[in-house]
Amino acid sequence: MQFLNNILPGLNLILIFIIPIFYYFYKSYLISYLSESAKSNVQKKDISELTQKVESIKASYSKEVEVIKFRLNELLSLNEHHRTEERNALIKFHSEYIHWIYLFQSVNLADYNFNNLTDLLEKKLSLNDYFYKIHLERANVLLIVNDDALIKKTYDLIQKLIEYKSFIESSLLSLQILLEENRNLIDKFSKLLEDYDKNKSQLQKIADNETAVQVEIKKLKESFNNQRVEQFLSCRNICDDFASSAKAYLVTIRE
Repeated sequence: MQFLNNILPGLNLILIFIIPIFYYFYKSYLISYLSESAKSNVQKKDISELTQKVESIKASYSKEVEVIKFRLNELLSLNEHHRTEERNALIKFHSEYIHWIYLFQSVNLADYNFNNLTDLLEKKLSLNDYFYKIHLERANVLLIVNDDALIKKTYDLIQKLIEYKSFIESSLLSLQILLEENRNLIDKFSKLLEDYDKNKSQLQKIADNETAVQVEIKKLKESFNNQRVEQFLSCRNICDDFASSAKAYLVTIRE
């Protein structure tokens, strides 16, 4: 007991020194350690959550990129399809136009006389059939082609073609009238010829008229041949200009 009383003051003195040291250690290291440990756990949790968010954003972005790629490919495919349709429409229109002007160029008034008037009438009707086709092809151009200047050229071509067609038709009609008149005169002449002496003066008059008709037919055919060449070359020049513009348009890459 006496021993404890002797060491107790010493123990109190030791405690006085140890407790502050322990408190300093606890405050400086243990609390700091616990704080850092807590922060580390929080950071790990934050990093995990952040990683998940990043991966989620990446997945969402990748999905959106694929959707954009798909839509872009769709647009490119539609654009390519439209370009093909434009190309086909222009080619068909040009082909029909070329067919038309060469059809007109093939018309020759020298092929017809009062014995084959039916052929002449059929030729006139055939011109209308092709005329409907060229208008149909132009309608396709109007619907598909996105170039106002080129569309304007198709209008100019049609107008020139109508002018050429009117020239051919009016020439055929004039020839038809003259040939019918010539046939009628010949029929009358044949009937009156049965009594030549009685109808001599009338026969002479009919012969003169028939000669005049033949002269008119000859003039018509000569004039037709000259004007047909002019009409053809005029149509060809406009057609060549259209073809050049169409080719330039088709090779242009639209932005």
